[in-house]
Amino acid sequence: MIENKILGKLLPSHEIIQSILGGIRDKYQIPEISPSDEGMKVLLRHYLEFDWISIHSEILEKLKMSPDIFPDKYRKLYQVLKNYQQDGINEPDLVKVSKEFRDNFITMMDLFMSQFLPIIHEMDKFFHTIADLSVEYLITGEAREVPENWFLRFYEMNSFGEKVLVMQTNAAVDPDEAAEKFKKKFIATYGKRKVKLTEKHVKTADLLRKRWEGKSYQYLIEEIELTNPDEFEDIPNNRHPASLRRKNDRIRQRLNRMIKDLNKILL
Repeated sequence: MIENKILGKLLPSHEIIQSILGGIRDKYQIPEISPSDEGMKVLLRHYLEFDWISIHSEILEKLKMSPDIFPDKYRKLYQVLKNYQQDGINEPDLVKVSKEFRDNFITMMDLFMSQFLPIIHEMDKFFHTIADLSVEYLITGEAREVPENWFLRFYEMNSFGEKVLVMQTNAAVDPDEAAEKFKKKFIATYGKRKVKLTEKHVKTADLLRKRWEGKSYQYLIEEIELTNPDEFEDIPNNRHPASLRRKNDRIRQRLNRMIKDLNKILL
């Protein structure tokens, strides 16, 4: 993607990040790298001269405390979810209720929180990535590309036992590129689609529903003859047992194929 390369070049000049890096430079007396500096010599001096782990932690903390990057209302929710992720439910009043109610409540909360934990994981990666790139910029003077998943990312969720593939994107992404990447990720997640559904499947689904509701094959035959007479154009339009048997068999085969196609898609 070209978008992540462009943003990466501009990231250190972002007003908030520029302010944070400026403060870090002043505090630790970190000089700026210029093109005239001797590359490896400067890199080695920078690497050995400063405590980059502490600098990284300080940048990370400043990013998370910036209300422009991380508004207070989201920070509070983030902290609640992080606490749950680390400690689980810590609610003293739960000891006052029955074990059955407590177990059901915990199960419900686990299911609810599981929908948010992937988002929390991505938020952590987001802040750590900015801190990583900021430290790299301080050391080398080079602005590297940001991750593609800032613009387009996929993650899997478990929704009541079903694997769900989620794509998140924004207006900066080329929709054709996003569609192609989603297609590849979809195949990697679920496998190649074995059946292509058509309008005939829609009509057959209507018949299958009526059959499952208890309608007889004779009822289905009469309905098809009224709504889609071409379906039986090669079979004499009479009530001879042989004709009815052929129509009956054709509907059975059609419904069975529908069930097999559904199984290939859903199971």
